[in-house]
Amino acid sequence: MSTRDITNALFIAPADDLQSQFAGPPSDPAIFSLALTQLRSDLIDAGQVRSFDTRRVCVDALKGMQSLPAYNALIDAQAAVDASKQGATGSQLALINDLSERIHSALSPYFKK
Repeated sequence: MSTRDITNALFIAPADDLQSQFAGPPSDPAIFSLALTQLRSDLIDAGQVRSFDTRRVCVDALKGMQSLPAYNALIDAQAAVDASKQGATGSQLALINDLSERIHSALSPYFKK
């Protein structure tokens, strides 16, 4: 399984999906913190190893976490993604713009309740 598939199964897929028994944010604070750190890292992708598909799933997962730390992770990621536009061209720039817009949409509004 890829990082994208695991993230999708843990945070996004409906709980009754046969492939996922763990949909939704972790309830254990320590695991929540670890997941948040990993999702933020994967979304920012400083090492440039994550696909844009994976990064988009991370946005959805952070939105689904519905917490102030996840909200702040999206804000930090938006700044990093926007900064990465510098020097990007062609399809790379299009993918970065798409990711930036996805983050913007996830933030406005962020909280569902």
